[in-house]
Amino acid sequence: MKTMLLLDHTGFSEQNYTIIKNINEKVLDSLDEISVVVSDTSTKVMEVNTAVSNIAEIGCFHDGILVATNLINASQILSAHGSSRKILYLWDLDWLHAPFNYEFIYDILTNDRLEIIVRSESHRTALLNLCGKEPVGILQNFTLEQLWNLLDNTKTK
Repeated sequence: MKTMLLLDHTGFSEQNYTIIKNINEKVLDSLDEISVVVSDTSTKVMEVNTAVSNIAEIGCFHDGILVATNLINASQILSAHGSSRKILYLWDLDWLHAPFNYEFIYDILTNDRLEIIVRSESHRTALLNLCGKEPVGILQNFTLEQLWNLLDNTKTK
């Protein structure tokens, strides 16, 4: 399945390690078009065995799944007017760790063009408490295969 994942960087983090490891495993035996875009180039946590591009490429991405991994990235994919399905995989609850602009976060999370997937039931509860939006699903351990299966079962577009 044609998929582009937006990361802040490819540097050291649990999130990057998990996502990049899964991408590398998937591209070994798959013809699926998988790519990564980053907003900040930095030291790699590990070699990425697929295309890694600048964030400007999201505007050229059409007819696939565009996945953001945090709120800032979600606002960026919402600014891309391509025909891609826009997903926020809510890896962490950013608003619990730092002061935030409620209106900014609310506008992103309640945008009808954005589908949200959370990591746990507690993330689902926090999302519902913040903005009242029900996620399309819960995906505790990120894998592309599980993400694609979840999205296939919840087609909204």
